[in-house]
Amino acid sequence: MVLGNGVRRLRECSNKVSAAAETRLIEVGTADERSKKKHNKIKTSKYTLLMFLPKNLMEQFRRVVNFYFLIVTVIAVVIDSPVSPFTSIAPLSFMVLVTAMKQGYEDWLRHKADNKVNNQIVETVRNGVINKVRNSSIAPGTLVRVRRGREVPADLVLLCAADGAGKCYVTTANLDGETNLKTLRVPPPLVGYTPGIQLYHN
Repeated sequence: MVLGNGVRRLRECSNKVSAAAETRLIEVGTADERSKKKHNKIKTSKYTLLMFLPKNLMEQFRRVVNFYFLIVTVIAVVIDSPVSPFTSIAPLSFMVLVTAMKQGYEDWLRHKADNKVNNQIVETVRNGVINKVRNSSIAPGTLVRVRRGREVPADLVLLCAADGAGKCYVTTANLDGETNLKTLRVPPPLVGYTPGIQLYHN
């Protein structure tokens, strides 16, 4: 797969999108998918198995109502109160336990959804060979082939398209709810390189 001239021409193309003084240079097609320093792993869950209890309790007792009942319970236990401390401990423990179970279940569902997305198989191109890897192993600079009708697995720059004019159409309904198709175009320096690309399946 020959992209050398196209990459050089792309570097010469002015950056019309970003107004930042500094730009980031990424070598296309040289990313090491086995490296864990930079990856495409998605994590929407809040807790881990080890940190669930302390983190959840800290979040719950930051609420004014729970903190108030905690203070009342501590006072009832410490001083010689005519009211049994159980009247404060029981409702507080029940509320904390139910909330923790609810949040734990919701976070478990988030873990399942993250694993499903991270373990989806995508096609990457390295040295002209198509490899099937997990979504989470995509690194900056990885060449990714996205087939028609498939989800885009990461933030990508369109380098070539099946359309002869260097265009493709995407929908962002899962991001912003808009169902109309949006047009993406290949950068002008790379238009015309699409027909010469040869790929081999691994």
